[in-house]
Amino acid sequence: MNIEQQLPKHLIGFGGAGSNIVIALEAFGVAERYNCLSYPNRENLPPAINFTTFQAPGTSRVTKTGRVFFTPDMKGPLQVPPSLYQLFEPKAHHILIAGIGGYTGTHLMEHFAKHLTKQNQTFTAICILPFSFERTGTKTLINRIFNKFKNHPSFHFIELDSYANADDKRTLPELFNEVNMDIVRLIG
Repeated sequence: MNIEQQLPKHLIGFGGAGSNIVIALEAFGVAERYNCLSYPNRENLPPAINFTTFQAPGTSRVTKTGRVFFTPDMKGPLQVPPSLYQLFEPKAHHILIAGIGGYTGTHLMEHFAKHLTKQNQTFTAICILPFSFERTGTKTLINRIFNKFKNHPSFHFIELDSYANADDKRTLPELFNEVNMDIVRLIG
């Protein structure tokens, strides 16, 4: 199923997974605009991709080697800076892409899907459901989002488990490339 073709497409990646997908899809030239919202800042992005730092509530700690680890507070309140609303111009088909289970992807996807619906703006939401083994501690959140939006006509869920099997010899980059190609076909 291809999305509407009349309006210019604007890909927006929420969180790490959504941003990774937008970065990969930019090489295919599937949209007129590209944005990534994530933390930490991404270096060396293609010039067509605009990056906005969005840090979830949580805590940082520095290891003895100087490496910084950030742990999001999954139950912390979402605080959306007013500047993020400016990304959603009315005359575009916004394609929201996020991995569901992390703070930024999950909460921004839910928030902006509600916002765009309320504003009567055209959008498609592509939600990546993590592998089953990745879901420890976030299964309730993932199920809540899936059940809330599974019948929404603008939402598409991609289950990573459906791409892997016991006899699979592909590497993870090969598997994620197949996911990206399916998203390219969906976007049209």
